Amino acid sequence: MDMAIYTIGHGDQTAEALFHVLDTHQIQVLVDVRSTPYSGRHPQFNQAALRGSALQHGITYRWEYDLGGKPKERDL
Repeated sequence: MDMAIYTIGHGDQTAEALFHVLDTHQIQVLVDVRSTPYSGRHPQFNQAALRGSALQHGITYRWEYDLGGKPKERDL
């Protein structure tokens, strides 16, 4: 079985726009790689809201902070 991995950023779009793209491409798992899964400017992309939206669309949400996020060393 082949598996494809796609990347997407939420930017300033709405949750509806983001999930339209995910639904269009039949994405089954959304992996959040942010070290801190919160957005002060875009609360629709806070972890709880994002997980809830994913569930409504039949998409599994996983938080995998080790895959991305802020480096531990401030010089990087």
